[in-house]
Amino acid sequence: MNLDKNGRKSCYQIHDDKGISLGSACVVTSKDFGHRDIIYLPKLNTEKAFSVRSSTEMINKLKEMNVPHEEIEKVMDFTDERLRSLETDESFVGIKGGPLSASKSEKKKV
Repeated sequence: MNLDKNGRKSCYQIHDDKGISLGSACVVTSKDFGHRDIIYLPKLNTEKAFSVRSSTEMINKLKEMNVPHEEIEKVMDFTDERLRSLETDESFVGIKGGPLSASKSEKKKV
């Protein structure tokens, strides 16, 4: 099992409608500080892992692979929970460049 330093899973195993494992969806910190990577890691060695830029892209890729709707919902629940836990991770709090380091007056308005 893949656990981070706080005991949380970084990957979620994806199954087809017959219960066969297709691979894993992983949410990890990026090499660029303060960013996250969403990666699909296939079970078969003949397939390459790939990174997605958004949750929507992950959903579309899983649909292309004929992953059942209920399983996609579980993957997205895991992804949401993991992204939130990384955002509030104490290693990012107060460190320059981290998502929580700027005061309200320093944050850019969109």
